[in-house]
Amino acid sequence: MFAFIQGTVVEVDIDSIVLENNGIGYRIYMPVPSFEGFLSIGENTKVYTVLSVREDGMSLYGFRTKDELYIYKLLIGISGIGPKAAISILSSVPSGEFKMAVVMGDDKKLSKAPGIGKKSAQRIVLELKDKFDINDFAGLSDGMEEIVPAEETKVPSETVEALCALGYGRQEALAAVRQAKITEGMDVEDALRKALSELSIL
Repeated sequence: MFAFIQGTVVEVDIDSIVLENNGIGYRIYMPVPSFEGFLSIGENTKVYTVLSVREDGMSLYGFRTKDELYIYKLLIGISGIGPKAAISILSSVPSGEFKMAVVMGDDKKLSKAPGIGKKSAQRIVLELKDKFDINDFAGLSDGMEEIVPAEETKVPSETVEALCALGYGRQEALAAVRQAKITEGMDVEDALRKALSELSIL
């Protein structure tokens, strides 16, 4: 019904904001990372929205990016995962980390969200594992020539980009790939696991 709402932030609560548009205040429930520290009262912003209609009422759920919106829609398509649970997951695991957790089969990370147990996390991984690809995080990285010759940088590059998508700094990621001795012959997922192990001791 509402693809997005653009207006002025007039209220910021623990789990939602109120966005005023043409004299109407819309309460929009959002993942905490979407607005905490990013949206402030008086700011004009655009929020992608989904209207949830249930027997006990209607609620608007909002997202700052189409990426978050896409993940939310995937989550509520899973049996047992409703709008509130989906928002809880995205509040605990930002979209980039969520996709990586699914690709890597890291159900422990997903189960950190309140109300999401191990079985639910495993079901999410099982049903969404084909929706994302490790290459979504890949790309050529500056500085890879410091690690291996230019013609052999594909896997190390993808590993660095995946680490950056998880929130690590580029230099930190480069150091981890160097310490892990990532080579072109490795599987990208195995390379990422090795690099993450190095980051835990750097």
